[in-house]
Amino acid sequence: MDIRVFEPRRREHDVRASTAVRAIWMSADAPPQIARSPQRPAPAPAQETFRRIEDREFLLMSQAYSLHGGLASGDELTWRLRHHCDQPISTLAKWIVRREIVNLVWRSQILVPVFQFTNATMGVRPVVREVMTELEGVFDDWGIAAWFAQPNAFLRNERPVDLVNIDDPSLQPAARPNRFVARG
Repeated sequence: MDIRVFEPRRREHDVRASTAVRAIWMSADAPPQIARSPQRPAPAPAQETFRRIEDREFLLMSQAYSLHGGLASGDELTWRLRHHCDQPISTLAKWIVRREIVNLVWRSQILVPVFQFTNATMGVRPVVREVMTELEGVFDDWGIAAWFAQPNAFLRNERPVDLVNIDDPSLQPAARPNRFVARG
């Protein structure tokens, strides 16, 4: 019987990772070998390739949003909203369905960037609503979340999330050309 099945600290991905690390470590100490014909690695399945790209995009977005309050789960946001409204779940659901706030789904969980809410009342900042009206018809939720987190040429290569409350009037005009380009 294999004891690794019952050991919660050691899972299959840990075994693969430690094997890969051991192989790299062993090859670093090995003497140089005579040049052989290059072997191509097996192509990664398409689903794995896209997952890695999406993982990188999510990492970049979460880093950008972490400077401005981070990403909150739906449960966390309803917990914060309960001090400011009678029905926080309904309020949050209404904002998401009407596409009044930036949100994204990551690993079956709705995440909402916190930068778009005022600290005092947890209301949606007007500039976010304006940008959402510009981008909602052409970008999906992921695209809108990425738009706020990536440098924008129309904003002197600044990220829109960094300019909220600093240069609000420039955000909606910067979103408009992106809408026209996305529509073609």
